[in-house]
Amino acid sequence: MGWSGGTDYFDLYVDLVLQYVPQEKQEDLIYKWYKILVEGDWDTQDESAYWDLLRSILVKKDPDRWRDLADDLTDDVLNIISQKHPDFVCDSELKQEISSFVRENL
Repeated sequence: MGWSGGTDYFDLYVDLVLQYVPQEKQEDLIYKWYKILVEGDWDTQDESAYWDLLRSILVKKDPDRWRDLADDLTDDVLNIISQKHPDFVCDSELKQEISSFVRENL
């Protein structure tokens, strides 16, 4: 089980970084704070007011983590579809297409 309270801490920190830290240092500081919170089991990053900013940082600085997040979401989507439509079958090609869509649009 994750820690949703991390979102408040993340957003407060990012507020301060964006307000007081030179722009060329902002991404590194935000990424380091993100990693600290994730190690503390923060799992609701997508609820942050700064999700779009964090997403752009993750794509650049941690593409493996970004891919893992997208794959987890893809699995969640497929599970929901399967629950509502028990006859649904997803082959690897369709799963790859869904995963690519999620990565591009998350």
